[in-house]
Amino acid sequence: MSMPKAIRPKLSYDRISLRNAGLQMEISATIDGMVYPLLRILADEDDESFWLEVHTGEHHVQIPLEQVRRMIEDAPGTVFSEAQFDRENPAG
Repeated sequence: MSMPKAIRPKLSYDRISLRNAGLQMEISATIDGMVYPLLRILADEDDESFWLEVHTGEHHVQIPLEQVRRMIEDAPGTVFSEAQFDRENPAG
């Protein structure tokens, strides 16, 4: 099974107020002139910790925002393209 082609659309974010959900931030992408919500950042009701919410179709998966922040900070020097891997590890 082949992976769908990746796109890099224009992103935007808005603060939204939902009844009984407080103030949240929604990150959206504009694709072919349509705006699609991608992610939400929200605060926990009990301790005000921040969470990144990702919609997977069936589920709303919430990840601690601090964990996401650490992963982003660790990415440079840890994540690289296949071309870079091939340059650093030539076959033969």
